[in-house]
Amino acid sequence: METLAREIGAYVATHPSAADTVESIARWWLAGSQKPSLTRVEAALDLLANRGLVARFPLPDGRFVYQRAPRGLTGHSAPSTDQRE
Repeated sequence: METLAREIGAYVATHPSAADTVESIARWWLAGSQKPSLTRVEAALDLLANRGLVARFPLPDGRFVYQRAPRGLTGHSAPSTDQRE
């Protein structure tokens, strides 16, 4: 599962605007000729979501869209907007 999670994490790192369903992630984001099951892809996405690296958003049909999590959720501090010196 870690290998699959790393592969998805690498994809969102190099394609920060990418957002897709589990089915599209399995089909388009993952390299190699042997595609993992949708169950494994979803489990890897859940792992990344629990780590704050991806976020999921519901669609009207009940599926989810996954994308890179906003910076504030990844454990890194967002840039300060405080103008005081």
